[in-house]
Amino acid sequence: MKVIWTNAEILSEVYCTIGAPVVGEHPDRDPVSLDPEKYDVELDSWKLLTTNLGESYTFSEGKTYTAHIWFYPKHGYTCEKGTTKFYINGKAATFKGGPVQGGFIVCLDMPSSSENTITKAAATIMEPTPGWRPQDVNETIESADPSKYTVEV
Repeated sequence: MKVIWTNAEILSEVYCTIGAPVVGEHPDRDPVSLDPEKYDVELDSWKLLTTNLGESYTFSEGKTYTAHIWFYPKHGYTCEKGTTKFYINGKAATFKGGPVQGGFIVCLDMPSSSENTITKAAATIMEPTPGWRPQDVNETIESADPSKYTVEV
């Protein structure tokens, strides 16, 4: 059961990431909240037109798929249609409904690609040290497998 909080802070923007459709790959089933202290996310479905895609589905060339994702605000927070902006992979998502059991569902159309784009990554940012200058920061991050991907900062 999800709860809708009264007197909650209305979130102006909420973000999540999910692996984009890559030809020959299966759908990513694990979206990631970019602010997990304020809201959780959960995949509702991947669709091709109106057909739900199962875990074993393989993405095909030249098709556009739709990710349907639930955003669940945590205690003290809420979302509001027309006020909260929802983003999936940095792109504005379409509001589909809510609140339903405390959640808000949105979707985003994504064309299949033959390139694997990394949409989930972790980085550690060091707290600035007194006396540091911008040029002291290392802006080079090396790829663990340059044959598969490169990293740009």
